[in-house]
Amino acid sequence: MPEFKKMLWKETYWNAKMKSRNSTIELKTSLKKIKELKRKIEELETALQNCKLRVELFEANNEHWKEQLHRSQG
Repeated sequence: MPEFKKMLWKETYWNAKMKSRNSTIELKTSLKKIKELKRKIEELETALQNCKLRVELFEANNEHWKEQLHRSQG
């Protein structure tokens, strides 16, 4: 019976060690995914800011051309 307990303890220890190792791997994978998502969010925020600036530029140009049209018709 002591041999059985020893084997059982080794099996339990091994399982706990593997679970811990797997958890560590999963955490590292999750961290890697979080970093990648953060990078993508930053890229999207930059793209959004660029689009907002372009819209502002188009609106300003539109106003300019409206004024030009009004002057030419006046």
